[in-house]
Amino acid sequence: MNGVHQVEEQYQKRARMEMELMGEKHQHEMETLKAELDANMRELQEIQNEKKMMLTQHENKKLKERDEQHTHELRDWRSDLTKRRQALEEKFQNQREDHERFYSTFNPRHPLSGTLSTPAVDGSERVKAASFSGNSPRHNRPSHPNRSSLQPLDEVVVMSSANPSLSSLPASRQASRPISNGSNA
Repeated sequence: MNGVHQVEEQYQKRARMEMELMGEKHQHEMETLKAELDANMRELQEIQNEKKMMLTQHENKKLKERDEQHTHELRDWRSDLTKRRQALEEKFQNQREDHERFYSTFNPRHPLSGTLSTPAVDGSERVKAASFSGNSPRHNRPSHPNRSSLQPLDEVVVMSSANPSLSSLPASRQASRPISNGSNA
């Protein structure tokens, strides 16, 4: 039995040595793989940093281009602003004049404001003056329920250069009669 026991011990000894060799080999492989992994991680980190830097440079370049484009558009817009404003003011002035012509707004300071003129047979113009009663001359609301807000007053003869026969009238007759405000009537 000594021989079997000795063979068994040698077998166990050889198995332990192989296990230690295998463990050392695996330990060495693991350290090699860890070193490769660390190297790969550093390389990937560098690649990612380079790509990030390229991306930020590209984005900064785009932002700078957009900023320059915006600055250029703003400069153009400001240079055209006075032209557009003048065009709008002219358009609004024309619309206002058209509106005033169409609606004949009443202006108490203007001598023929709120008047309607009709040509007379003798070549002069007969002008019917109207007076607006109420608080606001722009609104056609009666100030009193029984009164109209637009009341015709007097006819005024406007002298025409086309009819010289009227100019021979005395000066007192040539002058237009004053337009009353309706309170004297």
